[in-house]
Amino acid sequence: KVVDLHIQSTIGQNSHPDSVGLYFGDACGDCTAFGVTDLGYRKAFKSTSAANRFLQTHAWTQRANGPMSRCYDITGSGNTFFDCYADTPSNLRNDGTPDPSISEVQGFYIDAFNCKLIAPRVFLNGATGHAVTDITTGIYFNKPDSMASVVAPNFSLSAKDGEPMRYKAYMDWIGAGNVQQVAIIHATDGGANLTLKKGYPGSGII
Repeated sequence: KVVDLHIQSTIGQNSHPDSVGLYFGDACGDCTAFGVTDLGYRKAFKSTSAANRFLQTHAWTQRANGPMSRCYDITGSGNTFFDCYADTPSNLRNDGTPDPSISEVQGFYIDAFNCKLIAPRVFLNGATGHAVTDITTGIYFNKPDSMASVVAPNFSLSAKDGEPMRYKAYMDWIGAGNVQQVAIIHATDGGANLTLKKGYPGSGII
């Protein structure tokens, strides 16, 4: 169990391509990360093992630390995320130029089965100039039959005046997909009605 820990790489140094802030490896199933903040890694949280729990964790980068291609990189099945925050995935290096090895980024990248995301948050901080428009998928499932559940996700952004800032997609997954395979539940009408649908209206996912 990892509780209330701040993990930070060297300020002013671009994240190493293989760097990971907190890694639950193959022998670390049934582990818990609670209140952990990772700052400045190419992948902030990574799990290749099953049945781990991530509770109120914060994956974060800023210009001084360069790219964060995936805030959460998950290949272990049955992982659960509660109120986890993916803060500004980006392909920009600390000099403001794109890393040519990164063409798109994800808040949550799930290549696993039966994961649950409850109230996940993704934020693109364009006001600081570190987020890049049209390259971020908030939540991406790399299996067409992942049997995942996403409840009450939140996607937000900020932008500099006069500059565009958009998500590539709020949510997406490989293949056609359907709501039986990925149950995406979000509130409409002030929480009075719940609906199942792929992504959000006008998100350009399908």
